Amino acid sequence: MKKVLVIITTAFVSYGGLTMVAMNYYRAIDKSKIIIDFASSNKISEELREELRQNNSSYYQLPSRKKPFKYVKVLKKIVVGYDVVHVNGNSATMALDLRAPYKCKCPVRIAHCHNTKTSHPIINKILKPIFSKMYTNAVACSQSAGEWLFGPDNFLVLPNAINLSKFNYSEIVRNKVRQELNVVDKLVIGTVGAMNKQKNYEKLFNVFKQIKENRSSSHLLCVTGTSVIPEGLQKIIDKLNFGDSITILHKRPDVNCLLQAMDVFVFPSKWEGFGIALLEAQTAGLPCIASDRVPYETNVTDNVRYLSLELSDEQWAEVILNEYDKNIPRSQSFNKIVLSDFNIEVAEKKLMEIYFAN
Repeated sequence: MKKVLVIITTAFVSYGGLTMVAMNYYRAIDKSKIIIDFASSNKISEELREELRQNNSSYYQLPSRKKPFKYVKVLKKIVVGYDVVHVNGNSATMALDLRAPYKCKCPVRIAHCHNTKTSHPIINKILKPIFSKMYTNAVACSQSAGEWLFGPDNFLVLPNAINLSKFNYSEIVRNKVRQELNVVDKLVIGTVGAMNKQKNYEKLFNVFKQIKENRSSSHLLCVTGTSVIPEGLQKIIDKLNFGDSITILHKRPDVNCLLQAMDVFVFPSKWEGFGIALLEAQTAGLPCIASDRVPYETNVTDNVRYLSLELSDEQWAEVILNEYDKNIPRSQSFNKIVLSDFNIEVAEKKLMEIYFAN
């Protein structure tokens, strides 16, 4: 029986991007041949803990990564006996998580990059030479993420695959959610993502203002893993005077259902390793407008338009409304994704090959 420890360097939370990717794979893998445990530095929800318990998996709560010596000391005790340690992170700071399995000579040490930028560029640069010696397998969520951290061709792309059936378009779900949100007769512009600098909500809000001026019945639906609206963004909302034309939902476990209620998905990120929300939106059949900072690999259905962030808010609004007016049947997108590597039933076989390589 192969033993795998998956480390999430951000936080192991049901609404978090890294957790979402890891759990999509975890749920798809045949666990009769493998034991997969998880580790991160936060206390997890009872819902996540129960899911792991039912699958004979454990969770280890680590010290804060801001206490590196204590973090590595605790992790060193945990990794003994594991065949694979799979670290999910965004930069060379994964050297901290790889140090323990490296010292313990774990056979397979995976560094899995999920972004194309880091909040700690200086630390990333300092740690890069050390980091490069610690992993046995370099994996990235996209070509651009891999090139950013590992170089031009020293990695394997493992897509941020999803359970497609969960996001398949349903008219019944759409009508139910739109009634609940009181947007039955609205043009619903939507997005999914944390309310941080990367996701660029300021651009989204200003674009929506232009949309609202053209289509008075428009409504903005934002689904975010952030607990509260940051003060700066709240000021922008108040200044633009959206009133009841905006709905912001926090930490929702039913993103798949909320996507059904939208009419156009907008994703104006300043940078992305991949952007799994964009894939989910396509699976739900939505026309999608993303910034050109998002990897073009996300366009699995030919239903994504990439726009420069240098374009005006009016230009963004015009493209969004034009895409909506095309009224493309939402079932078409799903059929294109089923045969792609973004289908978790296809992609999980790639991960299993890595796990069982040695």
